[in-house]
Amino acid sequence: MISLVVPFPSYAVWPIPFFAGLFDLVSGVFLFLYATFLESTRGATIGKQIMYLKVTTKEGNLPTLDKALIRDISKIHPLLWLIDTLIGMATVGDTHQKYSDRFAGTAVVSTITKGLIFPFPSQPSPIPPST
Repeated sequence: MISLVVPFPSYAVWPIPFFAGLFDLVSGVFLFLYATFLESTRGATIGKQIMYLKVTTKEGNLPTLDKALIRDISKIHPLLWLIDTLIGMATVGDTHQKYSDRFAGTAVVSTITKGLIFPFPSQPSPIPPST
């Protein structure tokens, strides 16, 4: 969420490309540290909490700091994040994982329980009896 807001002003505010690139790098490092800290301590960033998502290991635990570092390294630059996501979707394995998630042994899962808000897409919704 922050990555969508923070990098865009760099091109409008800094007419010299060097400063715009430096701003992108600094904001990317901030996003990397923010995501790594929150995902390793709480399991989710603020945006993931709003969307009822959580980062877990294959065993269902919170990722350790080293796993969160591996998972979030691509957040340093938007292009790296895009490549990481596209490779994760295009290669064999869980298409809901970024490529770096496979190395870290983590995945983003929904925290919504069945029937609370809407059913999971993989399960058919029950048809109510007609009256």
